[in-house]
Amino acid sequence: MERHSFLIRKTEGSNPSVSIITPTYNRAGFLPEAISSVFGQTFTDFELIVLDDGSSDHTISILEEWASKEPQRFRWTTHPNM
Repeated sequence: MERHSFLIRKTEGSNPSVSIITPTYNRAGFLPEAISSVFGQTFTDFELIVLDDGSSDHTISILEEWASKEPQRFRWTTHPNM
């Protein structure tokens, strides 16, 4: 099954102080806790970018869910053999 990259664009003029980049591959069991941990911080001037290396588990559905919850601070893309 071919997967396409999907990267949520932030609104213009909203440059965060910190960019957190998290690579993942077939870690759907751990990903929700990792993402929740980032968004649970008291510091909020950040963006979280998740780079998926073509996972075959339900990682994509988790990323889509977080994209709808945090559209301004969460971005992701998927591409096999990144």
